[in-house]
Amino acid sequence: MPIAFSAKKHDSLNGVSTSGRNARTGSSFSNGILLLGLLTALPLATVLPQSWGWENGVLENFQVVILMSGCVTAIWAAFKQSDAATRAAWWAAALIWLILAGRELAWGAAFLPPLGFNDHGPVISSRVLWYRPAVPWVCAGLLLVGLIAMWRSHAFSRFLLRLLRDHVWPWGTMALIAACMILSAVSEGHGKLHVPMLDVSALIVAEEVFETWAYIGIWLVQRQLIRHTARWARSLYY
Repeated sequence: MPIAFSAKKHDSLNGVSTSGRNARTGSSFSNGILLLGLLTALPLATVLPQSWGWENGVLENFQVVILMSGCVTAIWAAFKQSDAATRAAWWAAALIWLILAGRELAWGAAFLPPLGFNDHGPVISSRVLWYRPAVPWVCAGLLLVGLIAMWRSHAFSRFLLRLLRDHVWPWGTMALIAACMILSAVSEGHGKLHVPMLDVSALIVAEEVFETWAYIGIWLVQRQLIRHTARWARSLYY
C-alpha cells in the first residue's frame, strides 16, 4: 500500500507540474497577443476608417461577437463539468458575458434607427427604451443569482481559491487587460490624461480598438482557466 500510494502521489505531482507549465505557456501566448495589440492599437487607429469606431460600427459589432462567444464558451464549460462548484462558476461567468454584450448593444437600442448623427457618428441611446429603468435591476438580479449559486456550491473556496493555490491566475495578462481598459477610457476623454498626436476621428477608433483588445484578453483568460479546470476532473485529489 505505501508503494502504491507513493506512485499515485508522484503521478499527481507530475500532473500539477504539467498544469503549471501549460498555464505559463498559455499566459505567454495571451501576453504576446495583448502586447501586440497594445503596440499596434494607435497606429491602427490612424489608418482605419472613422466609421469603424462609431456606435454600432464594425469594431463594436466585433466586440459583441467576442462577448457572445465568451458567453457560449462559458456555458459549454459549465455543461462539461460534473463538479457543482466549477459548474456554478462558469454559469456566473456566462451571465457576466451576457451583461457585457447587452451593454455593448445599448440594451437593444442598437437594433433601432439612430436618433441622429454628430461628429462621433450615429447617436444611439437606450433612453428611448421603455424597459430601460428595469435594466440595472435585471443585471443586478442576474449577478445575484450567479453569486448565490457560487456561494451555495462553495465555488469561492473550491474554484477561485484552488486556482490561486494552483498558481494559474494569469496576473500579467490581467494587467495588460487593465492597461487596455485604461487606454480606452483615456482615448474617450475620461480622466486628466490624453493621447497625443491623434485627432478626434482617430481617438474614436482608438477607444474601440483598445476595448476590443481588452475583451479579447478576457476571452483568452477564460480559455486558459477552462483548459486548466478541465484537468481537475482527471485529478486524483479533488
